[in-house]
Amino acid sequence: MNVSKITLIASVLAIVMLPAFVSCTVLEDRTPCPGQLIVDIRAIHQMMEEGTMRLDVLSSDGATVASRLASTAGTDTLLFVLPKTEYTICAAAGQSNTDFSSDGNVRCSSGSAMDAVYALVDKVRVEGEFTGFECDFRRQFANVTVAFNISPRHERFPDSLSVISKWNGIDIHTMHPVSGDYGHTFVCTGIEQTFRVLHQGDDSLLLRLISRTKGVVDDVPLGRFLALAGYSWEDENLKDIRIEIDEASAKIRIIILDWMDGEPLVVEI
Repeated sequence: MNVSKITLIASVLAIVMLPAFVSCTVLEDRTPCPGQLIVDIRAIHQMMEEGTMRLDVLSSDGATVASRLASTAGTDTLLFVLPKTEYTICAAAGQSNTDFSSDGNVRCSSGSAMDAVYALVDKVRVEGEFTGFECDFRRQFANVTVAFNISPRHERFPDSLSVISKWNGIDIHTMHPVSGDYGHTFVCTGIEQTFRVLHQGDDSLLLRLISRTKGVVDDVPLGRFLALAGYSWEDENLKDIRIEIDEASAKIRIIILDWMDGEPLVVEI
């Protein structure tokens, strides 16, 4: 290949690789030039090995100026080139049963177990050439353990449980619950069962006990009982719940556990 052809190819490559804002050179005032926002998502690796994360960058008027859907496995940072101003960072991460819709909502599919979903909403100001932002995710789900004080041989012992809710997702721009019918039925494998529930918008959460011989044994108004026990769906990180159902005395004991190893709250209803 001769020298002139090499020079032509080099010139074309130089044009293709120029940044979008070609007027921003080292010889000019770079104040109006864009900056690079580097979002560190490594914190999610401590919470889930594999999953999917959606991250939206919002302008001051709430418009989405950038969006990225990425795997949480093997991804440490996300890079955005943006004009220098203040933005809102919104992100949510979930696993195999989580759907990320184009409207900014993350939903768990009905019929499937709810995933561990983490989210954040925070502000960042892009300044200078590079701006770093470290994600601090909040826990949007609670682990619920149900323990039965009844013999598995009793005819009223539930062979399966159904979790029924009017809320099936999170709006990642606000971290508010998203309404949608959700139901999941699973087989009981012992006297204790554990499942997840996402952030709820009211007290309608229902736990249905189903016997193979008796059909529906009971509908436990779990949301209402949690409200009576003082459970808060507004906590930044949702607390885990243990429910002990005493069939003989018809009492329900609710234990609210701080997932960061705090003191449990015990309420008997």
